[in-house]
Amino acid sequence: MTGVVTRPYKESRRKGLKGAVVGTASGAIGLFLKPFSGGLDLLSKSTEGIKNTLKIFEAKLFKDRRRLPRPMYGYNQ
Repeated sequence: MTGVVTRPYKESRRKGLKGAVVGTASGAIGLFLKPFSGGLDLLSKSTEGIKNTLKIFEAKLFKDRRRLPRPMYGYNQ
């Protein structure tokens, strides 16, 4: 949010009027792109969490034995 004010000031100190115009454009673009970037990051991390949760449930399915051991009656060693 502060980039809208500070970016034009910094660029105008560096390059004058042309820098102020570039800084204003840069600050305005950042005003929209940074929240959009944060939203994409939220979506990415959420899907990563869902994927990791599903892996835990999948691991529990294969942890139990699939077939119980068969009894061997009358077998003495």
